[in-house]
Amino acid sequence: MQIAPTDRTIRLALFFLIWALGLQSLQAEGADQSAAESSSPAAPAAASPAESAVLPPEAPRQAPPGFAANQAALRLYSGPALAAPGGSFVRHEKLYDRTLRLGGQLGQVESAIPSLPAIVFNSNYESGGLFAAELELGLNSHIGAGLTISVSNIFVRRQDVVRGLSITRQILEPVPTYTSLLSVASLQFLFSLHPFPEQKFDPYLILRGGPAFASGKAHAGYSPDLTRANDTLQNGRGFSYGGGLGLNFYLHRNIALNLETSYQFSALKADQFNSRSVYNSYLTIGVTLRTEP
Repeated sequence: MQIAPTDRTIRLALFFLIWALGLQSLQAEGADQSAAESSSPAAPAAASPAESAVLPPEAPRQAPPGFAANQAALRLYSGPALAAPGGSFVRHEKLYDRTLRLGGQLGQVESAIPSLPAIVFNSNYESGGLFAAELELGLNSHIGAGLTISVSNIFVRRQDVVRGLSITRQILEPVPTYTSLLSVASLQFLFSLHPFPEQKFDPYLILRGGPAFASGKAHAGYSPDLTRANDTLQNGRGFSYGGGLGLNFYLHRNIALNLETSYQFSALKADQFNSRSVYNSYLTIGVTLRTEP
């Protein structure tokens, strides 16, 4: 015997069928939306006000004061000698003066003023100081190299015989005259050591050496040579070398005061002599100008 479904049973069956179909449709739409979101690119996050602000460019770093690699410096300095000039050149000229004075005492030298005795005054030698300019380049943070142009002078107050009046009589100048005895100009290569680079106080050790050119006056012998028209130094050449200790005190990163004590020796030759030397020590002050990196 078959049991006919009641109306209530049919309505419940239809309700559950519609509910199941609706749930399946909602699940399908959710899956499609998730796939679309995963395939689309993500929107950029909004930047914060601090991040969106434009920062000014950083200022270039200024080089510190002091010696540094790959930087050039121009140094100008001058100063007096620390002692009287020395060397075989000066000794020879002093012996010439003594011989002339002895000749005056023995009556071998005549006065330029008739009826007056020949009086030979003592001579006085002094150094005229040192004047120099040099260019230095930093090979690395401690070692520098460059060129130095320097001029040193020796002056003398003395008497000599008058040239051209006689070739047999030694006629003395009446009074001593102050003249330049010797001037030495040199072009020297330099090497320097700076133990404390990029510092306001820049002490250094420096060595110099190079060709020298001399001018002035010189006597070939110890007594007057009356056959010579003058005693001008001819073809004075030689070699100068020396060293020093110095300090650059930087007032600005590119400007410094310079103080140096140095020694310089010159070996010379000329037409009047084969080999004579002159030397002295100097205390100089100057300024150092450094280029921008």
